[in-house]
Parts: sequence; structure tokens; C-alpha cells
Amino acid sequence: MNSISSTVREYVYRNPTIKDALMMGIVNYSSLARKIMNEMKISNFEAVETALKRMPRDEKDIGNIKRALKNSKIETVTGVSYIVLKSSSENIKKAASLLSSMVKDYNQYRIIQGIQGTVVVIDDHEYDRIINNFQRGEVIEKKRGMGEIIITSRDDITFIRGYVAYVSNILAVNDINLLQLVSFYTDITVIIDTKDMAKAFNVLMNEIET
Repeated sequence: MNSISSTVREYVYRNPTIKDALMMGIVNYSSLARKIMNEMKISNFEAVETALKRMPRDEKDIGNIKRALKNSKIETVTGVSYIVLKSSSENIKKAASLLSSMVKDYNQYRIIQGIQGTVVVIDDHEYDRIINNFQRGEVIEKKRGMGEIIITSRDDITFIRGYVAYVSNILAVNDINLLQLVSFYTDITVIIDTKDMAKAFNVLMNEIET
């Protein structure tokens, strides 16, 4: 389930002329947002326009992003599952209750609440016990046997415009499909297919080391 921001980023980076116009700050955000809405069948104008405004626009931004990446740490985790539930207070409460009783280490699970759904990220070993507690109609999407990459940066990235967009783009342009992406404070977590784990790690390490 792709977010609006990731859809907008992918659209822009597939269109070099639009990307260059954004970099130079000479684009009409409202007009471009409506164009993307029409072509990508998106109905939320404010979300599209906001995603465009948050993308890096000049070389100074890119330089700050690259410096921040050089000071980041990358971790990889395999055997990860995620379940996307319909967004409701009942589902969130049930998921939280189940996980708190099953998993002692908070680092082994996450609950991410969105507008269209709630994502539960868990270890593969807990997948069956969690999914069996929800009716089929409450589950939007489910995957197991995935990989997770966690990028932990310094706290100054909260002031760097376009940091998350840049990281997701360098993975996307290398044909790595981001199944889920979550950014909070200094962490960026992406869930991808395990077959892409080594490639994604090498792409990110190349950004850090060069």
C-alpha cells in the first residue's frame, strides 16, 4: 500500500523535466499537484501539494542530505511480517493488546497508524498468532518473510528538507520496491522483499561511503 507522498516522489523522479523544475524552484505547485492527481488517480490535493513542497529543491539541500547520510547507521533485519488492518480503534486496541502479551521486546514489533489503514510489523514467528485474531474482512494486506532496513541518523535531520524523499528515491531508482516506509524522528525504516536486501544495503552504503 503506497502512500501519497511515495507515489508523488516516484512520479517526479520518472519525469526529469519536472524534477529539474522542482530543484530550481520554478514550478507551480498547485498546477503540478492537479496534474499528478489526474494522472495518478489521487483525490487529496493538499497531500499531493505538501509532498511536492517537501522534496529537495536545490544543491544545498542535496549537500546537507549527503552529509547527514554519511553520519548514519544502517541495520538490516530478516524474517519480518506486516499486516495492514482496516483503520479502527477496535483493531488498534486489539493489536496492541495482543502484541503486549506476546512480545516482550518492543523492538520486535511496531504499530503504525495511518488514515487508510493500521500497519502491524512483527517477527515472522508471531505472524500466525496475530493474523488469526482478526476476521478476514479486517485485513487489507499481509506479507511475511520480508526484510527490514533501519537507517538511524543524527537528530539534525529533522531540520533537513527532503531527507526521507532522497533516501526513498535512491532505492526506487535502483529498482527496489519499498513495500512500507516509516519515518519518525531520526529513524527511517523500510520494508522490502528479502531478495532486494543485499542490493538495498549496498546502494545505501555506497551513498554513505562516497
